[in-house]
Amino acid sequence: MGFSKIVFTTAGGGRIQFKTNSGANLDFVTSGFSVLSVVRLGDISNHGGTMVTATGLPLKPDGIAACKNGDSHACPITGHGTTPVVATTVVLRAGTDFAIRVGDKAGCGAIITQGSPTLQSS
Repeated sequence: MGFSKIVFTTAGGGRIQFKTNSGANLDFVTSGFSVLSVVRLGDISNHGGTMVTATGLPLKPDGIAACKNGDSHACPITGHGTTPVVATTVVLRAGTDFAIRVGDKAGCGAIITQGSPTLQSS
């Protein structure tokens, strides 16, 4: 999917709109514009774990699939295992899905510490 137009609106909430080459609009709604990085497949946490799933968001920051609310983090700490990450920063929404951002937490308590500020289409 290629994009022919990008619109950023940040006052009073915020909106990022991508217009695809086919003419369709793809809206991302923000609750205040933020530079918090979007978490991608393989990004790490403060427990030394990594994001192991990235499902459904039409973003590829730095060419890597972006993670959304509920995607999984695998933690190497004994007893923690693989748990979903909850998008607590909730500043970037694609349709009904929230992007996971640096600072969001996995079910084991790990904080995701790596991501990318770059937004690109998939």
